[in-house]
Amino acid sequence: ATRLNRLTRIIRVATLLPRLAKTFGYRKRNDEIKKLLEKKLQQIFEIVDDDADGSITPEQLTGCLRKLRPEDADSNASIDEDAPTQTTTQASLDTPIARGTQPSDGIVYFADFRRAVMDDEAVRLRILAKCQELVSRGNNMQNIASRHSQDLGMKVALGVLLLLFVQMFVEPTIADNADLVGLQHLDVHAFSRLTSSSGLIPAAFRSHAEVWAASPGRESANPPKVLYLDVAHHEYCNILQPSGSPCPPAPAGKMTWIPRRPMNTIDESLMASEYRVTLDIAVIRLPLSVDDMDNLDDALLNKTLTSCSILDIRDREAARALTSVMTTILVIVLIMAGILLLTQDMTYLSKKLLKPLRNLSDEMRDIAKLRLAGLEDDETKEDSQQIAEIGLLRRIFISMKKAIKSWGKYVPWPVVQILLQAGEHTLQGVREQEVTIFFSDIAGFTTIVETLDPEKSLLLLSRYFHDMSKVIDSHNGIVIEFIGDAILSVYGAPLPDANHAESGVKATLRMLHCLQRLNRWSATKGLPEVKIRCGVHTGTVTIGNMGFHSRLKYGVVGEHASIPSRLEEMNKEYGTDNLISHSTFTQLNPGLFVLRPIDFVQLRSEEVCGPEIVYQALARRGTHMGVKLKPIAVLHTRAMLLYRQGVFKKAAGMFSKVNTLVQETLGVEKDDASSLMVRRCLAYIEQPPGKSWNGVFDMSLNW
Repeated sequence: ATRLNRLTRIIRVATLLPRLAKTFGYRKRNDEIKKLLEKKLQQIFEIVDDDADGSITPEQLTGCLRKLRPEDADSNASIDEDAPTQTTTQASLDTPIARGTQPSDGIVYFADFRRAVMDDEAVRLRILAKCQELVSRGNNMQNIASRHSQDLGMKVALGVLLLLFVQMFVEPTIADNADLVGLQHLDVHAFSRLTSSSGLIPAAFRSHAEVWAASPGRESANPPKVLYLDVAHHEYCNILQPSGSPCPPAPAGKMTWIPRRPMNTIDESLMASEYRVTLDIAVIRLPLSVDDMDNLDDALLNKTLTSCSILDIRDREAARALTSVMTTILVIVLIMAGILLLTQDMTYLSKKLLKPLRNLSDEMRDIAKLRLAGLEDDETKEDSQQIAEIGLLRRIFISMKKAIKSWGKYVPWPVVQILLQAGEHTLQGVREQEVTIFFSDIAGFTTIVETLDPEKSLLLLSRYFHDMSKVIDSHNGIVIEFIGDAILSVYGAPLPDANHAESGVKATLRMLHCLQRLNRWSATKGLPEVKIRCGVHTGTVTIGNMGFHSRLKYGVVGEHASIPSRLEEMNKEYGTDNLISHSTFTQLNPGLFVLRPIDFVQLRSEEVCGPEIVYQALARRGTHMGVKLKPIAVLHTRAMLLYRQGVFKKAAGMFSKVNTLVQETLGVEKDDASSLMVRRCLAYIEQPPGKSWNGVFDMSLNW
């Protein structure tokens, strides 16, 4: 029974082990959620940062926060474990950004992005809930290690319990029968030769009885105390009743046999005492051959029962209970020690082998999805105790990751994305395709460079290229190359864009608008103001990977490829900041832009094409500036129509009125484009062109 009770307690404790492990695992689980949250924020930032330069615009931040709020169901893809890489659509400028998240220079870095997300309560809770869900799925090393640790703990506990259970049947049970044997010895002596007719208890019997009551040779360190003893139907000692003699009796004087009291009175005295009958008392009755002695009536019981002893075994049972508890604690300690040692080995294996492999697997998946901002820091100190093969694998992967990042700085990033996602080798090859080409140059940059230190020139160029590239990338364009201070970009390839002409013009207006922010930044750095001239043209070119087998470049060639640079150069003559060709104009939605015709020019050889009109994009329709400039553009268009029809006097009046309106609307000294046309009209009034005049101005005139 004692072993069974001990086994029961051990089983109860064993059932608590998983709960204890779960309780202690909460802290590790929270740490895992924090790490996953940080990584998810980096991945979302990388999705928004489509050119992988480590920064985004305030507009992109605003749009991202809007998409991540719970009311937008489409934002699930941004935080899901297997979300595809995508470009975030820019939001309108009127959406407020979280307070304190927009830097003074208009560039949002990851720290600013993270602060904005964490300050937005709805976004933060949504991403945190997603991270908790992912951690709960068990798709991480912490959950795997925790689950296996719990399973291992249960197996160890069950193994120990099984050994204890088997021990119950294998180990022999040693019973302590000293009390029974002693009473039998006294019973035999009392009946055979120690009872005298005088009624006195012989000294020899008293000596035997005292030895039995003192139990000097018993196994237990806490021998029981005698509460009642009768032998041969005579009472020897009785401390349960006030009239009884002490146990053992006093050694001095003579003792006489006392007839046994009725056993029912002994039972009543025992029940009325402080002893717990079922726990603290042991009753020994002789003879043992009589079965079911408890069901005999009092007379028959007194006659049948020859000897009886009642013992106080409270101390002995307490000692046994203490031994059982200590044994249980020892078993539990052994189980916990076994679990701890095995878990440490598993943790070491997980930390040194499984977790590094899992991290590498995650980073490889991020590389495949072009999530470079979510990758671990390459400069992390390498663990000296790391498994050599894992360390070698990681160093190789870091080298590959650096190569891919560097590759994206030299090759247009969309080209890198297409090649990696296709999983193919880079091959030499071109194709003919209609695209929109953009070319821009900084006005007077040679003079600017001559007045600046090389470091400041590099700082200005770096910021300029950064801001302009961000605009190009956000409109599905790619930067082909930087030529000095010039930028050559293309829309419609390699990224498919059915509205590439509109994207090119939108990007041009956006770049001109971004110059204002760039110039404000330049003023804070003591750098000069920058103005640019842009040319946009749409045509069929040869585009693709050019070069030879060991050195390739993504580029464009063909007659149409050089037209944007010619348009950029023409801006000097008309005093405009951008010119777009007629072929681009024909592909634009009439309701998108405010445009005005500038002049009739010969962009291509006369054998291929005649003169065509070039246009200036003034603003987007529907904007504040677009509403103000639309009447000017309409008036300038009418004047250009009269100019082409040869009605030079009336056209000159309209051009002059355009000049006045531009001065009043924009606050400039004059409008160079309309002023130029006024001078041309006056020149043609004095010397009219011939009947074959095609609209191209005769530069030989004295004007």
